[in-house]
Amino acid sequence: MSNLSSEIFLSDDKNVSSDSKVLQSALSEIHCLSENDKSEHSIDAFSSKRKIEDEFDSVVSPWEFRRLKADLCESQAQRIKLEDRIEELHKKNKEAVIFFDKEKSEMKNQLESNRVTIKTLEFRLNKIRKREVDYKEELNAKLQKYECMTEKLSDKIQKLEKENKELKENTNKFECDLDNSKLKYHEEINNLKSENEKLKIDNDEKNELCSSLNARLVTASEKAKKLEDAQSQLQLAQLKIKALEFEQEEFKEAKNVTLALSEKVLRVNELEKELNEKKLQISNLKQFLHNNILLEEMVHDLKIKLAANEKKVNEIPGLKGQIMQLELDLDKWKSLASEFCSDVTISSLRSYIESLQQKEINNVLEINNLNTLISSLENKCSTTAQQLEISKIQNQKLETIIQKLKVGVQLLKKKTILVSRERDSYRQQLDLYERDLTITDVQEQDLNTDVENRWKSRIKSLEVTLSEYQNHIESLELQLKQYQTEGPSESIDTIFKLKEEIKKLEDSNKSLRKIKDELERKIESKALIEKTTTDSNTKILHFKENPASIAEKDIQKEMDYYQKECERLRSRVKLLESGETLNITQKVTEDIKSCNSQKVLELEKELQSANLKMQRLKEVFKKTSQEFRDVSYMLLGYRIDLTSNNKLYKLYNMYSTSQLDYLMFQQTKNGTLEMLGTTFAESMSKFVDEYLHSGNSIPAFLSAITLELYRLNGQSDEDDNEEDYKRNLESDSIVKNFNSESMDVN
Repeated sequence: MSNLSSEIFLSDDKNVSSDSKVLQSALSEIHCLSENDKSEHSIDAFSSKRKIEDEFDSVVSPWEFRRLKADLCESQAQRIKLEDRIEELHKKNKEAVIFFDKEKSEMKNQLESNRVTIKTLEFRLNKIRKREVDYKEELNAKLQKYECMTEKLSDKIQKLEKENKELKENTNKFECDLDNSKLKYHEEINNLKSENEKLKIDNDEKNELCSSLNARLVTASEKAKKLEDAQSQLQLAQLKIKALEFEQEEFKEAKNVTLALSEKVLRVNELEKELNEKKLQISNLKQFLHNNILLEEMVHDLKIKLAANEKKVNEIPGLKGQIMQLELDLDKWKSLASEFCSDVTISSLRSYIESLQQKEINNVLEINNLNTLISSLENKCSTTAQQLEISKIQNQKLETIIQKLKVGVQLLKKKTILVSRERDSYRQQLDLYERDLTITDVQEQDLNTDVENRWKSRIKSLEVTLSEYQNHIESLELQLKQYQTEGPSESIDTIFKLKEEIKKLEDSNKSLRKIKDELERKIESKALIEKTTTDSNTKILHFKENPASIAEKDIQKEMDYYQKECERLRSRVKLLESGETLNITQKVTEDIKSCNSQKVLELEKELQSANLKMQRLKEVFKKTSQEFRDVSYMLLGYRIDLTSNNKLYKLYNMYSTSQLDYLMFQQTKNGTLEMLGTTFAESMSKFVDEYLHSGNSIPAFLSAITLELYRLNGQSDEDDNEEDYKRNLESDSIVKNFNSESMDVN
């Protein structure tokens, strides 16, 4: 590019030099022509004098007048061509200068960008070197840990072998105890079997009673059927009685029928009493059967319990081994927890873990907020830089217009000088004519007066045009002075303000980047979790006398007591096996303390490795999440930010002009999203009615907003381009007007 630009400038310089030579030659020709014109004018004057002296009929011959006119037109045409050529040369020169300035600014920008990239790469290189050193140190530390672990594992294996022997002896003891317990359980089972046989006998007796009761039930049901038949017959008899009452009129027969009926009614009452007694017997029998079934179920349940107890007895040794392992694990966890918390309880550990998680979340949120601030500031810097470039371009355009105006003013001054010179020459000619025409006759005087009148009218019109041009030039000069006093100062002030704003933004951007780098370094260097507990903002409510927590505490106390006793007994057994008898209790306590310290160290090392893994995973997660956010912002056109509540989502559009242009969404308990009211959402009310209220579609609403903002930004850019184009046209039209006016003057 630089070679090309240099070649272009050389070619332009050659063209300029050749054009300047042509200009000089053209100016010399114009000078010669003007001198020729003057000489011709003088010759014509002398010839006219002679002619006036010789011939009194005509002042100037028409042929000579035409020739003079033709010469004048030719000279004017040549002068116009030369002026056009000069203007073209000026334009080319200005274009070359502008092109050179542009290339110069582009090269400077490239240099600055290259410097910035070099600095960033150097910073990254230093970071990578530091990381390499850290990794090497970690490797050496891990190798040392591995060697220590191998030594400790070999010691542990030996200890475990000894414990295995002790456990075998204990299992033999447990087997003996189990055999004794099995004999006891067998005796209990025999007792239960004898009871079961007695219950079976009772059950048989009850079954016989049930069968007899069933037989009685059958007879009672037969009697009930007979009663029902008798009742039906009674009804028939009653109907017959009624018929007989209507047919027979004798009263005696009716009495006999009524007596018979009363006897039958007495019998019915007796039968009903028997029926009620039978029903009571049936209900008693049913209750007896129900009780019998319940007893059978009880027997079945007892058998199931017996089988379950036998299984539990078989599982007791395995459970005891598990209990021992759990006790050991519990001791380890308690010793680990005692390093971080004073009160070793589930609630305190839970609160400590929650506080650590809250810390990590707060750190992540702070980093995200800083990233968003940095991006917004970078966007502001880019916008201000663009505005500065636009203002520079406008300033350059204004300077070019001012230069054009100055050139036009100079041309007009030159033209006024030429016009004034022509006027003086015409006046001289008129004076000569007046002197020569004093000798002629009255007729000749009349002719001369006509010519003089014509020339005077022509001169007056020329003087009027000259005065108009002078007034126009003065007005233009005044405008130029006003612009020089007012216009550039305002543009310069705006440029200075923009530069100051850019400096401020750059300083704030640098400070934020420093804060970001410091936070990243803190996160990288934070290998261990802080041992001191910090009070978190969250508060957990607990019951004062919770039975579950009290029971847990009691169980933990018992477990601790049993574990301590087990460890003491083991250490005592080992010392007795080794053959020591003096100060056994002191040695036991020392051995227990040493074991606990070793376990604590091992657990601390494991914790460190786990924390390092967690940090690496967090770094990977941060990188991937940031990349995902950037890609989604580039693809979808929205940047999504979470607020402190973790249920409010802020959406910033790519084409929005200010940071206040954002949308707020809230997640409900059902999992749906609801839009909250903002100033930007109120400005987009037509899209809210169209897509959210009627269509119930959030994606369509967001895409409509992006299209609208894109359209608005595009129109503003087009308007700016149109304004620039109009300004250029106005400047060109001013120059053309000057040229045309100068042509008219000529």
